[in-house]
Amino acid sequence: MSQAAVSTTPRSTADALRGVLAEALDGDPRVLVLGESVGRLGGIHGVTEGLLERFGAERVVDTPLSERATIGLAVGLSLGGKLPVVELAVADRAWAASEQLLQELATLAARTAELAAPLVLRLPCGAAASAGPFVGASVEALLTAAPGLAVVSASTPNDAAGLLRSALAAKTPVVLLEPMALYGERAPLARGAVPLASARTVLEGSHCSVFCWGATVATCSAAAQRLVDHGYSVEVVDLRSLSPLDVGAIAASARKTGRVVLAHEGGPAFADRVLRTATREAFLFLEAPPAAVGGLPTVDAVAQAVVDAVQF
Repeated sequence: MSQAAVSTTPRSTADALRGVLAEALDGDPRVLVLGESVGRLGGIHGVTEGLLERFGAERVVDTPLSERATIGLAVGLSLGGKLPVVELAVADRAWAASEQLLQELATLAARTAELAAPLVLRLPCGAAASAGPFVGASVEALLTAAPGLAVVSASTPNDAAGLLRSALAAKTPVVLLEPMALYGERAPLARGAVPLASARTVLEGSHCSVFCWGATVATCSAAAQRLVDHGYSVEVVDLRSLSPLDVGAIAASARKTGRVVLAHEGGPAFADRVLRTATREAFLFLEAPPAAVGGLPTVDAVAQAVVDAVQF
């Protein structure tokens, strides 16, 4: 992507997403935005602010407080030729609509060619200061276990916008995970799509590979920078695509460094899947057992895991 395509004015993640949604609504009459409070209140997290006034209540639709009804409606609209973009208040609520997601949407995409139901599901996720103890959980294990769903995660404003553009152009359903902690983060934006099935090497290194995604990317990058002063060269890879995984990028990095650390905010099920992939693809190259740092990874915890792997 050329430098000329990069806007020099920093934009927040929320602004970046809103801009892409506005472009899609303006340029494609099939696009609809659905969700709880996406219209009159501009979305729980402010992403859809102003879209109702600009595009009207037939294109930006407030739905009842029922995730099952909202996603079920979106599946029907997609089968009818529309391109729905659904926002749930928090990712946790995807569990409430698991039947619609797994038995209907994912099954259509995985088992049929004619009824693939293109749809974008935006899920605010992860830990955030305002989230409280009972919301913001990660749902990677649920979503990535469903054949037919592409699942991607943003870690920067630019990736959020680029992944949303690609999701809108996809022929099958895409889930975009949006870390709530990143909605206010600001950065220059590049106008263009980000490939859905591609990891991103954030920092090059030779002693250990740290795989991460979403809000943990900043934590892992800070840990890698800190370890430079202690003589460690750490490679940080933002997986970005959780389903399908960019197996080639995982294999290349793990074989290059011989050590693997995974940092994540969710439960062990999806983390174990990534570690199994790294082990399978780089088994003869590994010099230490792959390790995971879960829960709410801190810079100290990630740095210590890297040191332990290198000194194994």
